[in-house]
Amino acid sequence: MKLDDLHYNLPGTLVALNPKKPRDKSSLLINSSKKKIIMFKDIVSELNENDALVFNDTKVINADFEGLCEGKKISINLNKLENKKKKYLECLYKDKQETYWR
Repeated sequence: MKLDDLHYNLPGTLVALNPKKPRDKSSLLINSSKKKIIMFKDIVSELNENDALVFNDTKVINADFEGLCEGKKISINLNKLENKKKKYLECLYKDKQETYWR
């Protein structure tokens, strides 16, 4: 799988800025041939035999940057602190053609 396979258009109005309470009332985008939005509590009806459900308990940080590099519009997202002592961060760098992990 390529990282670009995970790209899809998601309007900013659908991005949650705060967790929904109760959490199972939150919306979930199903990105298949027929895109749809369901409530998270209904996720079981979307799962098939041999599907894997991965839980991610990481915290989201506000670390998206946009700018220009050599005349090209780029987007950088800082994902995690790799080395606290040396202040190295893992990031996702994207221009119109490619997406890179660094």
